[in-house]
Amino acid sequence: MNIGKIDPNFLMGSKFASDEYIWRNAQDTPFEIRGLAVCSGEDFFRVPMDIAKATSEGVLQLSTHTAGGRVRFKTDSKKIAVRVHSRHAFTMSHMPLTGISGVDIFANGIFIGSVRPEIPNGDWYEGFVSNPQGEAEIEINLPLYNGVTAILVGLDVGAFCVSPRTCRLLRLLHHPGRLRIQTRKQLSGFCVPLAGFRPCESRLFRKRKG
Repeated sequence: MNIGKIDPNFLMGSKFASDEYIWRNAQDTPFEIRGLAVCSGEDFFRVPMDIAKATSEGVLQLSTHTAGGRVRFKTDSKKIAVRVHSRHAFTMSHMPLTGISGVDIFANGIFIGSVRPEIPNGDWYEGFVSNPQGEAEIEINLPLYNGVTAILVGLDVGAFCVSPRTCRLLRLLHHPGRLRIQTRKQLSGFCVPLAGFRPCESRLFRKRKG
């Protein structure tokens, strides 16, 4: 067990002072996680593991990558900090770390910055972006690859944090036996999500009989 994932005060090597931000787990209220079928404990999966295993090796491998996943909330914090624990730490010669492991952050639908790991790419990283929008709906787009086992959000002391507005649910896009990551500009914010469904609803996936 990595106690730093449970209590950020035990995380060594942080670039931030211990009292600089109030840290919250993105799995807790009032945060909302969308675009993933499973988000429990250290599991952030696009497809439930039993269904991925029963489908194909390719789907199993890609199911742990978090392309299309996003964390939503509303705040007036002047800075948005994130601390991401990566499931994998591989690199690719044709893609920068902003796409492989980084997160893109939007305020009221406007891109305000990215947070990415440094080289060498370890199993966790952190950073912040300024929020010029003031009171805003924030969306943190999760990494295209590598996946995550935990994500913490840091907000200014005294800033409020409430649930985001309700989004319209989109129809699940599904092709039997295939799971792709489609993106432009190699940034997580440009990813075409697998689906627009509400988070952690594995009931949307059905095993095909026969």
